[in-house]
Amino acid sequence: MINFEKIYNMVDIAPTVCSIMNIREPLESVGDVIKEIKDDLNKYNKVCLLVMDAFGYDIYTKWKHVMPYLASLHDKNSIVVSSVMPTITPVNFSTMITGTTLKVHGGENLNSILKCETIFDVLHENKKSSAGVGRKEYTGANLLARYSKIPTIYPDPSKDIKWDDGFYNTMIDLLEKSPDYIIAQLGTIDTVFHAVGPSSKKVIPMLIKTDEMLSNIIPILNKLGYGIILLADHGQQDKLDGSGGTHGSAHYKERLVPCTWC
Repeated sequence: MINFEKIYNMVDIAPTVCSIMNIREPLESVGDVIKEIKDDLNKYNKVCLLVMDAFGYDIYTKWKHVMPYLASLHDKNSIVVSSVMPTITPVNFSTMITGTTLKVHGGENLNSILKCETIFDVLHENKKSSAGVGRKEYTGANLLARYSKIPTIYPDPSKDIKWDDGFYNTMIDLLEKSPDYIIAQLGTIDTVFHAVGPSSKKVIPMLIKTDEMLSNIIPILNKLGYGIILLADHGQQDKLDGSGGTHGSAHYKERLVPCTWC
């Protein structure tokens, strides 16, 4: 087990975003504001959460040498966040937008009807716009986009492309609408990890491409007044039989994720 001085919790993400945007927290939120993020991002008027699906802390440490831009962000600001259980995507995205756990929000799958207030509700109450972004038929598209004011869905890549190729252009188009809050899922990372295992060298081209995309989109977001929080919803580990990757348990490789901001 990796030892850290402090581990934050996924329930802390929603109150942190709300504090930066100077709005109240969702009613059922139980998290605390992450002071380091809030203090650094207070200068921004808008917030964008970029979520690298399944990119856990263990995998970050293994592959950061092929992702120099992401590593440079973590060199400046870096914390570790613990996913809520179970360590699956719909549950943890639902926690990010409600500040509470599965028992309260009920977001057990990408088509769930959430049972409590979300950041989207609070933003709409304050006449602020929001966008949920995701690849077609993924949690970002089916859950986040459904609750946001500006649902934003990007198409599947071709069969020969294993990364989120349409994400950048979709984000650029979205930014013309200037939403106050964006939460976006980079879902292909999880898909590739499941297919070949997160420790396989076969994931390297996808990670290099993802790093290049982040190095292009994040400066644009900052320039347009967005504070960026970049994290994962959960981690993933290799199956014992070598047939790919898995997650859903409380194992630290599946539960602990890296978080940076700028």
